Amino acid sequence: MTLSRRDLLALGLPALAGCAVGRIAPPAAPDHLLLNGNLVTMDPRRPRAEAVALRDGKFLAVGSTDEMAALAGDRTTVTDLGGRTVLPGLIDAHIHGVSSGRINLYSVDCAVATFAELKERLRRRAREVPPGAWITGDKYDDTKFDLGRSLLRGDLDDVTRDHAVVITHVGGHDCFVNSRALELAKISEGTPDPDGGRIDRTEGTRVPNGILREKAMDLVVKLVPPASREENRKAAVWQLREFAKAGLTAIHDADASIEDVRAYMDAALAGELPIRVYLMVQFAELEKLNLWGIRTGYGNEMLRIGGTKLYTDGAIAGRTARLSKPYVGRPQDFGILTVSQEELDRRVLLAHSEGWQVGVHANGDVAIEMVLSAYEKAIRAHPRPDPRFRIEHCTLVSPDILRRMKALGVIPTPFCTYVYQHCEKWPAYGEERLDWMFAMRSFLDAGIPATGSSDYIPGPFPPLLGMQSCVTRRGKDGKVWGPRQKITVEEAIRCYTRHSAYASFDEHRQGSIERGKLADLVVLGADPMATDPDRLSTIPVESTMVGGRWVWRKI
Repeated sequence: MTLSRRDLLALGLPALAGCAVGRIAPPAAPDHLLLNGNLVTMDPRRPRAEAVALRDGKFLAVGSTDEMAALAGDRTTVTDLGGRTVLPGLIDAHIHGVSSGRINLYSVDCAVATFAELKERLRRRAREVPPGAWITGDKYDDTKFDLGRSLLRGDLDDVTRDHAVVITHVGGHDCFVNSRALELAKISEGTPDPDGGRIDRTEGTRVPNGILREKAMDLVVKLVPPASREENRKAAVWQLREFAKAGLTAIHDADASIEDVRAYMDAALAGELPIRVYLMVQFAELEKLNLWGIRTGYGNEMLRIGGTKLYTDGAIAGRTARLSKPYVGRPQDFGILTVSQEELDRRVLLAHSEGWQVGVHANGDVAIEMVLSAYEKAIRAHPRPDPRFRIEHCTLVSPDILRRMKALGVIPTPFCTYVYQHCEKWPAYGEERLDWMFAMRSFLDAGIPATGSSDYIPGPFPPLLGMQSCVTRRGKDGKVWGPRQKITVEEAIRCYTRHSAYASFDEHRQGSIERGKLADLVVLGADPMATDPDRLSTIPVESTMVGGRWVWRKI
């Protein structure tokens, strides 16, 4: 598939990143009034209000119901909120849109608790596709599965030998394949582990057991036929509509391929994007974009090319993050690095010197320190004002890491729903380490603007669940993990609004209900500030508005 420069420029120029919002001329009447509400504005100058006036897709004025009602004109429409709570539009600063839509629409759902159910789903798909076709499955989680171990090639051979099968772990950094897939990928006893990856073997032998980790996945995944352009467009639209139902008005797609960029563009040019998208393009795709003269900031208020995404280590959910101390019960296992320090330094400097915002995936403390070193070298070699470096996930930190992050102005995008969703994995890290993982309290206390983010599919995307997980630190199992990292509800809302907006240079347009900002908001069925923190995720999302237009309405 070819993506032309003309396609990208069709989104509209010039670049928007970093532009200031000018003053709005008064006297024109608002298009729309929202009255009789409980507005949590996240504007420190006016934290609460009753009503807001909208015009041309922006907030025109904020105040009391009487003040806003007095602005009404002949053509102003009015919504009576009936006391409902309104938050600024919620922003997930690290999520996957098109790829999640592809998985949900076209792949076998492997989020099941029993091997029997998994086999039935895979066999059903095998009956639906011709012999020789690939069967893909996703959302498999070994820790929520009755086998008590990971899937092996023999398990999948029992399902079918006429099809190549590849099942991806929910964390996205491991896959599980049958013998046919190994044959097609030419993976055998003599195949060496690729740099940054590992081929698991049957104990005591060199025989591949069907588990491929990190970059070893590429040996098989590259053989799977890609989705079509139309399938990708449908996947983007479907998934973004699901996000809107949960109260998200903007996302940062943190690993966009050229095919993903094209899918978003197709949807945008057709007027089908329900929410805003900020793209963190895969580093491997930068050469193509650079050839066309495309830089960070190109696009419009609905879809913008933002920065680039790189990788350093493995996954938290997959227990392959690179740690300074070994995993509990695995004294020789420190996790996996997917790149050397030298190569990471080269890539970061290249992207930074060409003006891109850089975000690097790093989970373990060793990986995070590598990223900070690369950033320090890049800024010394090529000074640049306000680069807003990001660390994607930034899971296990330390006082020294926090000090270095603050000095560089680095923005973390932690997993906000992980404490709740993946609690059965935390014994592999140990209680002591959990006190420094998903370290929202430590970030905020250090003056570091941690964002709200889920990494969906690996973590559930509902932002209210993310807030609940950050506020309570309570897992599905009822246990509190790392209690000293708890934050308040107001702080959690700030992470999903102002901080996430800042992470994409959008603090002048998004993140709070203020005059002149984009009219993005979410209407809730209860006030999060007055709700039992353990029940935040049960608050209904009743409406979602983007640019003054309802994109989801339950009321």
